[in-house]
Amino acid sequence: MDTKLVQEIRRTMDSKPTDELSQIYQRRNEEEWSAETFEAIRQILLDRGAVVPAIDLTITSTATTNPTSSGFAASLSRRYSDAYTEAHTVVSVGKIIKGIAIFLSIAILLVGFAIAFGSSIQYAIGGAILACIVGIPIYTLGILIAAQGQTALATLDTAVNSSRHLGDDDVAQILSKRWSL
Repeated sequence: MDTKLVQEIRRTMDSKPTDELSQIYQRRNEEEWSAETFEAIRQILLDRGAVVPAIDLTITSTATTNPTSSGFAASLSRRYSDAYTEAHTVVSVGKIIKGIAIFLSIAILLVGFAIAFGSSIQYAIGGAILACIVGIPIYTLGILIAAQGQTALATLDTAVNSSRHLGDDDVAQILSKRWSL
């Protein structure tokens, strides 16, 4: 058992009420919580002078899809999956904004040329300048937003690969989901 992880979880769980901790401990849902979590809860309950409840085996889940994967790893997997979805969404929004900028620039340029066709070339030049004034900042905004999403993806890749709470199989499974979004 990872004692550092137990201490880390203990700091997080210490703010929860005793009743809630007792219920979590008694139900012992190993798909949702790791062994370290149960140990941290047991220590908190003992420190508070509470009775450590007996484990109710009738509601303990014994079915696991991966016996080496802890509930904590499954929780991390869900969290990383959500974070990857969010990062991909940010990248997509940036791409959409860049597309809008290109569309607006072309539309303004075409209107300028259409007006210039019947009159002076100055309208075509004015349309080109206006297209740049409108299109370049919007396109730049799209680049910046997409870059934020790419940065989030890179950060998540690093976090997944360096997590000491995940085994190689867990990392491979999470990263395979990263590319399927």
